[in-house]
Amino acid sequence: MTHIGEIAVPRSLSHGHTAATLPDLLAQQAAARGAAVALLHKRHGIWQRQTWREVADTTARWAAALADLGVARGDNVVIAGANRPRLLIAMLACQIRGA
Repeated sequence: MTHIGEIAVPRSLSHGHTAATLPDLLAQQAAARGAAVALLHKRHGIWQRQTWREVADTTARWAAALADLGVARGDNVVIAGANRPRLLIAMLACQIRGA
């Protein structure tokens, strides 16, 4: 089991120490390279940086919010949006929930 914030991410498909899911990989990168830059994107013409730890923490908060909304394993969720960091975080949060 890997943890992203307070959320336990199952390693249902992992072999040895290799991550099997994207949330699993995110948790491993946050643990190993927490302060390193994970995402670079422009907002209002200014480059923004997010570290692995920030991405993992934000993803964990979004996954918790999805749980509060009743999103559960096996649910279908539609995500629409521009190619921005929040789109990636939304998809990862759904994967953490098993949706």
